[in-house]
This record gives sequence, C-alpha cells and structure tokens, in this order.
Amino acid sequence: MVPLHARPPTSAGRATVHRVTSSLESLLDALGRADVPILVRGEPGVGKSSYVGEIHARSTRAGRPLIKLSARELPHEDALFGTDSVRDGEGILARAEGGTVIVEDIDDLPAGVDQRFLRFLRTGELVARAGSRVTRRVDARVLATSASHERSRSALVPPAFAMAITLPPLRERPDDVEALARHFASATHTLSGEAIERLRAHSWPGNTRELRDVVEGAVRRAPSGEVTAEHVLLDDDDGPPSESERTKLISALGEAAWNQSRAAEILGVSRRTIIRRMERFGIPRPRKG
Repeated sequence: MVPLHARPPTSAGRATVHRVTSSLESLLDALGRADVPILVRGEPGVGKSSYVGEIHARSTRAGRPLIKLSARELPHEDALFGTDSVRDGEGILARAEGGTVIVEDIDDLPAGVDQRFLRFLRTGELVARAGSRVTRRVDARVLATSASHERSRSALVPPAFAMAITLPPLRERPDDVEALARHFASATHTLSGEAIERLRAHSWPGNTRELRDVVEGAVRRAPSGEVTAEHVLLDDDDGPPSESERTKLISALGEAAWNQSRAAEILGVSRRTIIRRMERFGIPRPRKG
C-alpha cells in the first residue's frame, strides 16, 4: 500500500496532486481513510466514476447516505441548497449528513452555483440563498470527477480539493489491459495468449469502456469458452458492420445533438473513431453552418 499524507483544504492552498500509476488498487484503501475532498481527473471512459465509488465504499462513511449528482444536470438551487424557510435536513445536500456527495463532471458547475458549492466544500456550510444569512452545517465528504485537462471553467477545480488524483489512460497501462480484460471475460470465458497480445497492442482511445465493449463482443463470438485473437474485433478492423452497432452509434449521435465529440464521450471512444464509424456505416456528417 502506498501511504498518503493528506492535508485539509484551505482557501489559499493548492491540492496535493497524485498521478496514479498502473497499480490503481494500491491507493484505494488509503484514499478511503483520508476523509477529505478528493478530485479524480481522467479522460472519458477511464473509470473515474468507478474509482470514486470505490473510495466511498472503502471509507468510514460506507453504508451512510450517498448522494450522486451530475454538474451538467443539477436540480434547482433551492432543491440543492435549501431555502430560507426549510428545516434542518431538507435540501439534497443536507440529506448527505454523515455520508458522501459524489459530483460528476464538476468542471461544468453553472456560474453562481460554484461559489456556494465552494463554501460547502471548504466549511461544510450550506447557504440557503445568495446573500442569505441562513446557513446550516453538514458533515459530508465530497468526491468529484473532472476532465483531464488542466484548464477549467469553474473556480472549484482543483484548489478546493485536498487531493487531486489523475487516472492515466489505458494506453499507458498495458498490464491493466490484461487484468481488466480477464476480469470482463472471467464469468464464462478465458483469454488465449494471442488474444491478450492483440488487446495489449491496441491504443484504446475509449479507455476502459472501449475495452469492456470489445471483450464482451469477443465473448459473444466465442462459443467454445475461450476467446482467441480472431474473436477480438477492434475499431480499426474491417469486419462486417452490424446493425446493432449502427443503432448504438445513431442513438449516441442523437443524444449528443450530432456533436461528434460529445457522442464520442457518450460511447467512451475517440472522436476519430466516431468519424470512422460514420464513414463505415454510410452516415453523412452534418455540415457546419
């Protein structure tokens, strides 16, 4: 286990930044015990949500209230922070008393909300409304995820966090590719040495999500119980396109309003992969303007 020396967040201090190496497991227990706000960065599909979930599960707050929020789809501020008239315990954040608040994509906190949330992070205080003197203190730990870029639209990221963890992309963790692939297939299948070699050689632009999809597809194509190299179809292969893949792509594009970068994020792949799949399925790209 790698020891961590955490310090509480301060208004002026910077977060203690750790770059997680290939042995992700070694830090989880220490992070769970740290009981301070932690920010987990990483590319889409790298496993940030699973990682913060594991930190909570290994903390002293496991089994206590767990509130999950998406900064992109926050409820109304009164529902989040409470109003002047609400009693203690009301409001979404107040319900996390004794437990944990997980905030996905914290970079995307709307303007105005971020300052109130910053106060909650630093002091545990909820301010009912901007300018209000009505406050209440909530004992809740905050875990958050963020895109891997250093620049953020929010003043929260990263100074308000005691620790900032960067999950490296899967292409930098070839040993994890093998371990994860065996895990995804282990319920029903084994992986041959050639299959593992093929998986390790891929660049995995979609990270863990892409690896899971590839392994699960290979398992479906391997009735014998062993996945071989011929069962492993990657995005740069020229295998026959399937209708289910086309439907999945169109669904993601529709959800993303045909924004290819956003569709790539939804599917956990690179934008280049989305464009290649559109060409492969004969789906025209929308013209700008």
